[in-house]
Amino acid sequence: MSSFFDSLRRTGLVRTEERWVGGVCGGLARRLGVDPALVRAATVVLSVFTGLGLVLYGLGWALLPEERDGRIHLEQAVSGDLDPGFAGAVGTFVAGLALFDHGVLPTWYLGLWGSGGVFDAIWSALWVGVVIVVIVAVLRWFLRRDERRARPTPPAGAY
Repeated sequence: MSSFFDSLRRTGLVRTEERWVGGVCGGLARRLGVDPALVRAATVVLSVFTGLGLVLYGLGWALLPEERDGRIHLEQAVSGDLDPGFAGAVGTFVAGLALFDHGVLPTWYLGLWGSGGVFDAIWSALWVGVVIVVIVAVLRWFLRRDERRARPTPPAGAY
C-alpha cells in the first residue's frame, strides 16, 4: 500500500493551505494553472446538478497529500489513525453518492424537455455545460478587468 500512496505524492497534486474546506480545489487549480475560484465554481455546478462534484471532492480530500507535511488521510486511516479530515472526506463522498443520480436540485432540469430518456440526459448535460462556460467567461472577464485596472499607465511623453 505504501507504493500506492507514494505514487499519489509524486503526482504533484496536493491539498493546499489556501482552502475553504479541504484544500482540494486549491490544489487542483494550482496543478492546472487556473484560478481556484474557477475550480470551486465547477465543483459547485457538478455538485448541484449531479452530485459528482461532492464524490470527486471527497475522493480528493481522502487521497491527496497535505501540502505542508505530505500526510494522506486514507493512509492514516488504514494505519488506524482516524482524524476529523478523514471523517469529512468520507461524509462528503457519501453525500455525493446519495445525490449522484439527481444532484442537490431534484431532477427538475431533466423533465423540462418532455421527450424522456437519453435525449433528456444529453440535452441537460449540454445545458450544464453552457452554464459552466458562462461561469468561466464571467470569471475570466472579471480577472482581465482587474488586471487592466492594476496596470500602471505610462507618464505623458514617455515615448
